[in-house]
Amino acid sequence: MISSKTRAKEKPFFVWYAPLLPHDPLTPPERLLAKYRGQGPTPAAEKYYAMVEWFDETCGKLDDYLAKDQLTENTVTL
Repeated sequence: MISSKTRAKEKPFFVWYAPLLPHDPLTPPERLLAKYRGQGPTPAAEKYYAMVEWFDETCGKLDDYLAKDQLTENTVTL
């Protein structure tokens, strides 16, 4: 999380978000895997699909955190 010292001084900061998702090991939560069971060409592909969705969720949580703390102003996102 962004430190209060950084916020107080309104200093720029850098976030490097590089999770292993959706790479091996493919261990998606059951709640996501259940959505894709029977939907892919193989069980491994179904796990991969669930992992991609899980990755998307985590990116959304990071975006939500930055927005909640009004840290999206003057921010470059890729």
